[in-house]
Amino acid sequence: MRFDDVVMGTLGLENEGVFDTWQLLSALREKNISLGVRYLKGDFEGVTSYNQGREVPLHGAVPVEEVNADLLNMHKINGVVIRPQMSGASPRPINCYKIFNAAGPWAGEIAKKAGVGFKGEMMRIPLPIVCTRRTNFVVHAPEVPPLSMPILMDSSGIFCRPDAVGHNYICGREPTKSDAAKTLKEENQQIKPSDEPPIDYNEFYEQVWPLLVERVPSFRTAKVINAWHSYEDVNMFDEAPIIGEHLVHENFIQVCGLGGYGPQMSIAIGKALSEKFYDRAYVTVNLRKFDMRRIMHGSRCKELFRCV
Repeated sequence: MRFDDVVMGTLGLENEGVFDTWQLLSALREKNISLGVRYLKGDFEGVTSYNQGREVPLHGAVPVEEVNADLLNMHKINGVVIRPQMSGASPRPINCYKIFNAAGPWAGEIAKKAGVGFKGEMMRIPLPIVCTRRTNFVVHAPEVPPLSMPILMDSSGIFCRPDAVGHNYICGREPTKSDAAKTLKEENQQIKPSDEPPIDYNEFYEQVWPLLVERVPSFRTAKVINAWHSYEDVNMFDEAPIIGEHLVHENFIQVCGLGGYGPQMSIAIGKALSEKFYDRAYVTVNLRKFDMRRIMHGSRCKELFRCV
């Protein structure tokens, strides 16, 4: 492995590795069900608020403070509209106390359907989450020592890790903001899970393989044997997570923009948010700097030494 252009890096020798994210998600789901959590499968179509069927209070009839408070309460979200995943089902409202937008790559679409980015004042500030597609390639590299190759996260954006035991490796390129913008421009819409395009194997040989060989010359004989797509939520504002209440709707909590680090961060974020709402404050880790106020102020949250 070449390190001529490397200024700083890390190498973990203990407590490092990979895990099956689907098995982790399944285990969490089964545990939640055993604790009484109910899962409903359906498509999110919108929200309901307290202003439905109510008359707007007039300024002058009552004190200004009461009118402003009443107007704010009238637009407070008190439920969601869900279309169940069954044939012939119609959308139906579900009342709720808090809404967590943890839809990952489709969090931006959920926010739009809730009115974020379209209404006046602070509601005009959109949730800058865009769905982008990443292609993961499984390659066979017989010249790479299987027990000596670590998990590689390169500053060029490529990644590579061993796939089980042998000479097979999973590698690819982390999508960037420009990739997400290009995808939106070409499709003029958010990517949907059903829009599964064919694998472009030229992406590996043109964009991944040259950089991988430059870093690890032993990959020069690597050949692709399999590939699949995955989806990530890219924060077009500063590529950092968005965690916390909306600027107007305090019961509409955003948990998105994690990119490819969702499985690593999600459990810790869940613990922090549970502290936030049960103890009224972050206890273990303060995540306040990741809320939407930084977007309103135009203050970007950048990691100085983030490679991918």
